[in-house]
Amino acid sequence: MIVERERGRVREHERQARHDDEHRHEDGHHPEAAGFRAAWEYLRPYGDTRALPIFQKIFLGGEYSIRGFDIRSVSPRDELSGVPVGGNKSLLFNAEYLIHIAGPVRLVLFADAGQVRDTGENFAWKEPITQRNVQGVLIADSILDPFYIFNPINYTPRVTTEEVGEAAAFKTSIRPAISSRVGGTGRR
Repeated sequence: MIVERERGRVREHERQARHDDEHRHEDGHHPEAAGFRAAWEYLRPYGDTRALPIFQKIFLGGEYSIRGFDIRSVSPRDELSGVPVGGNKSLLFNAEYLIHIAGPVRLVLFADAGQVRDTGENFAWKEPITQRNVQGVLIADSILDPFYIFNPINYTPRVTTEEVGEAAAFKTSIRPAISSRVGGTGRR
């Protein structure tokens, strides 16, 4: 039986403090094995730094955090563009059950869940779904003019944002996968 526990690791690097905590339990003596991980991460600027740079922010997604989501896609997003902007704290939970089929080939049943929040945002079970509507009014000299050309000066957009529902805040992925372990121990 393998039991790993890593706790209280604090790293200070380039005007920020990072703390993460990870617990892992694996039983690898049988043709079947189970592994569990719960991890949290928190970043904060220190000293005279006011905001974390984008390359130091936290993102989740990809094969080493939440499988089934694109790498760095689980994160707070920019309100206008929808681009992931990263956060300063994360929660991550993984569970997997391994069934060795033959040699290095195994069936992996896994469940991953996690979320990332930025400064001033709290972790939550639900988050709002918002919809942005853009409406414009065209003012023309004559609607019947066949040679009317769009004039942006006469265009007045009106942007409204409304909450249309709620969704689970934790991004989850539950599925089976076939894995091949070549060399090494196959552990992350």
